[in-house]
Amino acid sequence: MKSENQLKNLSILLIALTLMTLVASGYYHLGFNRTLDPLKSDDFSLRVNTDQDHGGLTRGTLTKLDSGALLLNCDISLSYKHPFCEISFDYHPVESEGTHLDLSVYNEVAFDVRYSGDSLPRARFIIRNFDNQYSKEGDLQSDKFNIFEFDTSVHGVTSPLSLDYLYVPKWWFDYYNHPVTHTAVDISDSVSIEIGTEELVSEGTSTFEIHSIEFRGKWLPLAEYQRIIIAVWILTLFGYLIFYLIATQKMLRVEKAKINQLQSHLTTLQKEVSLDPLTGLRNRRGLDELFEAVGMLAKHNQHVSIAVLDIDHFKKINDTYGHSVGDDVLRQFSQTLINSTGDKDILIRWGGEEFVVINVGRTLPENESFFNSILTNLKLVAWPRGINLTASVGITALGDEPIEVAIERADKQLYIAKATGRDKVVAH
Repeated sequence: MKSENQLKNLSILLIALTLMTLVASGYYHLGFNRTLDPLKSDDFSLRVNTDQDHGGLTRGTLTKLDSGALLLNCDISLSYKHPFCEISFDYHPVESEGTHLDLSVYNEVAFDVRYSGDSLPRARFIIRNFDNQYSKEGDLQSDKFNIFEFDTSVHGVTSPLSLDYLYVPKWWFDYYNHPVTHTAVDISDSVSIEIGTEELVSEGTSTFEIHSIEFRGKWLPLAEYQRIIIAVWILTLFGYLIFYLIATQKMLRVEKAKINQLQSHLTTLQKEVSLDPLTGLRNRRGLDELFEAVGMLAKHNQHVSIAVLDIDHFKKINDTYGHSVGDDVLRQFSQTLINSTGDKDILIRWGGEEFVVINVGRTLPENESFFNSILTNLKLVAWPRGINLTASVGITALGDEPIEVAIERADKQLYIAKATGRDKVVAH
């Protein structure tokens, strides 16, 4: 019963872990989101960049609307070879001491940017990244440019763009003659986020109404999240294993103490039962308490086997040699059983020439082999008047049942042994 409870508890635990995994997986895909919008954060300062810093004539002005959106008005001049006009969100955290922002924790970015003007409805998106290996103090262009361009009429809030589309422009690593190891996208130490005109912008007016630039991602990468779930499984099952081992050890100690108590009680009861005056063995009177103790041992997973023995052709012995010789045979047969058995065998004269032997400890196959050896030994005994004595034996194992039921079953095996030639052991 205890093993069944432990199996039930393990099943409940596995079901709970499975449900937890399903819920956690669902939550990861449907929630567990982190977002960042520089328009809604106090950690960014705003500035307008134009080609005027490079001798161009492009002008740009920035206005904050009542709705909270930003309006970037650009007057593009082609006096510079590559004119540009953009708004830059420079990272200057209010509370933390760091000056760089790890944007690699996000997977995608969603834009709510509306364009109007003389050029195509396209915008260039830039993330500048700082690294001591290439960034130079006082040279903003030395920070790595990670960029992509997109169509503002196509990609809005509901159609975000993956940050995997970012690339490092060739002019940047050519201008600074960077090695190939510096050409990969890196946004783990970002210093600014910029959005503005496309590379091939037309001369004239370009206006960007920027409502949001929302970075989206999970609080943890999927692989790390899955490792946490696996760790929860391992730690929970390991904890259950430790609990199971401790509980099992405790249960075994209690079980052993109970078995020792029952065996001690059984030994006491064996001394108290009524004895048969002819054979000195126990007789059938007053066995109820003894049988109850044996049944309790069986319920505590102790092997208990029942053997019913009967002397073959005993009536013929009485008829041929008289009851006095028959009594001598019974006494000698009983003594042979006593000499062949041990402390854990309970010998009972069941009636006439029939005997019951209850053993605690041997399995059914072991008991079958044991009684076959006894039948062999019977042939070596010098019986009164030179009688060639044999016996038949029926054996069964005690289950979760009254011991009388097991004795009846062993008795049926005994009759099978007699019906199939005698001098044999039949076990079931």
